[in-house]
Amino acid sequence: MRVGFFYIGPGKTATTWLFKVLEEHPEICLPPSKDLNFFDSFHERGVRWYHRQFGCDPANTLVGDVSHDYLLSDSALARIREYNSEAKLIVGLRNPYERAESGLNFLNRNGFSYTDMQAAAENHVELVRGGLYGENLRRVYRYFPGDQVLLADYSLLVEDPAEFIARVCSFLGVEVIQFARLNERVNERAVPRSRWLASMVKALALKARALGLNHLVGQIKLNPLVVAALYRPSRDGYRLTASDVGFLAKYFEPDISDLESLTGRSFGHWREGGSSGGRRE
Repeated sequence: MRVGFFYIGPGKTATTWLFKVLEEHPEICLPPSKDLNFFDSFHERGVRWYHRQFGCDPANTLVGDVSHDYLLSDSALARIREYNSEAKLIVGLRNPYERAESGLNFLNRNGFSYTDMQAAAENHVELVRGGLYGENLRRVYRYFPGDQVLLADYSLLVEDPAEFIARVCSFLGVEVIQFARLNERVNERAVPRSRWLASMVKALALKARALGLNHLVGQIKLNPLVVAALYRPSRDGYRLTASDVGFLAKYFEPDISDLESLTGRSFGHWREGGSSGGRRE
């Protein structure tokens, strides 16, 4: 067995949606839940432990790992290359301002009560680091050539999920099928019914992941009864202020220029907080 592709992040780029859609595909073998985090957090447990996390028959299928923190880790990328130098990597590209806003709302969904992006980013650096695509892609390209990396455009997913997933399937070399969950929304904006309870559940989930119980955490997180008990759907939520945009711009604007130089593509619609439209978290 050998894992052949990795969705390496960052978070808040529809990783849960993509995982749920791809697990329908008969040619793809995924573990019971995403975020195994083997190559950054559990590497000392060994490859045999890693392979045991995949609860499907890898014969005649393409095995994949959806772990959205690998993008930010040199050591994880180096280990992936050592493990399989021919692996295919997928990176989600989402407007970094929109992604940061989504990330802050997700933190508040899990029991935090942030009302300021700078304060949130000081405690959760991935809000900014995950959106530094120029910097992050330069890291990826130190370990893997560009033809093994797909830049998956979140705005295309919002506009045309069928075309988005068709490009993913083409990159992976599998047939494009009719996906039942293609138009399903996951992790929609919500507020906790109890901040204390949401905080406790998040803390327990982190402890469970540390024990290697990722499959259990994933199954519980996506259980609709659990979600309904913990969260209340809400169209409200934190919106970036002018101050937030000014704070983020110090990091994102130079990096957007770097990304444009690196890829030869224009991302002017991202600048100063421009939105890509709808959300499919």
